[in-house]
Amino acid sequence: MQKSTVVILGAGSSNDFGFPLGSEVWDYLNQYNVRNTKVLEQSYYRVRNFMNDIYPGFTIGVSKQPTFEEVLSAVVNSMKEKGSMGDYEEAQLRQIQEDLESLYYEIIHERCHWCIYPFVPQNDDCPETLAYNNYKLYQKYIKRLILKTESIAFISLNYDLLLDYVLMDRLEKLGKDFTYGIDTYDFYNQTVLCRTSGLLLLKPHGSLNLSTCKNCNKIYYLEDSFKRMKENSKIEKEDAKRRCSCGNEIELLLIPPLKGKNISNYPYPFDKISKKMKEVISYSSKIILIGYSFPDYDADIRDNIIKPAIKNNTSQREIVVITETKDKIYYEEILGPIRDTNFYTEGFISYIMNAVSN
Repeated sequence: MQKSTVVILGAGSSNDFGFPLGSEVWDYLNQYNVRNTKVLEQSYYRVRNFMNDIYPGFTIGVSKQPTFEEVLSAVVNSMKEKGSMGDYEEAQLRQIQEDLESLYYEIIHERCHWCIYPFVPQNDDCPETLAYNNYKLYQKYIKRLILKTESIAFISLNYDLLLDYVLMDRLEKLGKDFTYGIDTYDFYNQTVLCRTSGLLLLKPHGSLNLSTCKNCNKIYYLEDSFKRMKENSKIEKEDAKRRCSCGNEIELLLIPPLKGKNISNYPYPFDKISKKMKEVISYSSKIILIGYSFPDYDADIRDNIIKPAIKNNTSQREIVVITETKDKIYYEEILGPIRDTNFYTEGFISYIMNAVSN
């Protein structure tokens, strides 16, 4: 395999562009109009009651912990291991999982519609304009990486579509494409494979534009998911009810980051994605880590995939870390030696501004 640069992105890589951190999701459940349909309103109240029951003292819009990822992980893990969580049985937990996913989908859509639809900045100081201007910088940075790097692969630990949309835009203009490293079928033409080749983007936690059939393991790709959602203005739109050609319902492909999870519980596509992650990291000559702190709830990715892969050819690999949360010693224990000049603590936007200006 050709030596390559691997870019690993966590939630901190999306936050400056309007996408919420896991601890911020609860704020946006109150701040944004996520209860704009009867279905979403019911989801909101079910989640609120669930949080009050399972996490005493928790208040949506006030509390920061546990994070959204931790709650989703706990729900899925409880279904798989015990079949219950407190007084909530498996069927109720499955409903809560669907509610959490639907509400998160709507929050992302409300927060970041400007990266899909035409946006005209009105006030330079408003958060939306700042996020939009940062987004334009991000586009330039990704384009620069693609053009200046002989071989590059991306690993996103995020559900959001920030990088996906930037790659679609930048690569289309360069006459190139990208693939998720797995077989994905067109959501509207279910016999046609799409995104079969090109630059590699691996998303081991799934994505908001991918859906799966749990019966036949087919993965469906929905390119314009946010646009269709806005046009239909209902979360219970036809896409959400669409069935696989085998007759089974299609569900969002979100794989929660579960601490100590058994990979056998998450067969295709996680097994194939994790194998490709190990390959590209093992053979990489450079790793750029952006906004990812290897949290404990993501120990499976850290300990079973990234750490073992890093051990190959460590002395000849360049490591770059952009973070605002952990110190250099913490990252070196996981990634190996990092030059002082390659450890950035002033934030991703500051790093990008320097990168695109050189």
